[in-house]
Amino acid sequence: MSSSLLKLERSLVFIKPDHIIYADEILSDLDNYGSRIETARVDSIPREVIELHYINHMGKSFFEYMIGSYIGKSITLAVYQGPNIIHDLMQIIGETDPSKSRVHTIRAKYSDDSMEKAIQYKRPLRNVIHRSDSLKEALREIVVWQKFLNQ
Repeated sequence: MSSSLLKLERSLVFIKPDHIIYADEILSDLDNYGSRIETARVDSIPREVIELHYINHMGKSFFEYMIGSYIGKSITLAVYQGPNIIHDLMQIIGETDPSKSRVHTIRAKYSDDSMEKAIQYKRPLRNVIHRSDSLKEALREIVVWQKFLNQ
């Protein structure tokens, strides 16, 4: 099947507050895997938006300190598009736990954190970047952040 007949997927990514200084470099790396169709910087994340984004984790023991690590802080959002963008971004970004990511992934390159350390110190995992993990989640997440993307 020719690539022109493949359905284009979309995925939301954002560079997390503790790695915002690397946003341009990281997004440039990701540009090799899909077309970046929108980019926006959010300078002060409202509680209600980050809660909506992470609604699937509501009620979990780490929820409050996870969202607390975003409220009032900056992130850089981007929407990527490509025939297999969800899978392609998973491959280049790496595992959720940076200590388990392959060597040349974004998370291995920019973080030396681990889930073990995050649990031990009761803090969020410093894993550099968020990416949508499915088409359904990508669509939901893009809607959550839409007001920031269309500015």
